[in-house]
Amino acid sequence: IAPPNMSAMTALKVALDVFKKFVSSVLTLGGLALICYGIFTGQAVLTSNTVVPFILFLAAVTLLGYLEGLQVAILALEGQDGEPFRKSHPRAYWLHTLVNKPMNVQRFLVGRQFFVIFNVMLISQVSTFPDLERSSWFPEPLWVAYVGTALYGALCVLAFGQL
Repeated sequence: IAPPNMSAMTALKVALDVFKKFVSSVLTLGGLALICYGIFTGQAVLTSNTVVPFILFLAAVTLLGYLEGLQVAILALEGQDGEPFRKSHPRAYWLHTLVNKPMNVQRFLVGRQFFVIFNVMLISQVSTFPDLERSSWFPEPLWVAYVGTALYGALCVLAFGQL
């Protein structure tokens, strides 16, 4: 319910914002449920049993989150002075001096990007289900747009691994 002093345009913007958040949450959590269902039923491209793909998916998404966090941390510390923590955290200071040597950040970013690509390919192999049949109650255009394009996987990877 909008406060009495809120204009109609502001109320509409708030309502649309709530609607966008609701739809994106439903699509992302629905994608996670679809991935779990596809892995559990053994329909993933990369499958040996129902346990290994679950472990690979969770490990790969977690690792992707760590890779994204490392990039933010290294770029934030690049060029910073490490003297304030030299005595209290000697190992961190040593790593900080490695980061601040010429070309090391660029080398790290190139290596990280290759690892991210490998990791996303692994996630796609575990979360893609080419033989998954559409239920009769599910609209075909929505199936093509959501499942056929693997939008569900992109939303899950983005929400849980890269943000």
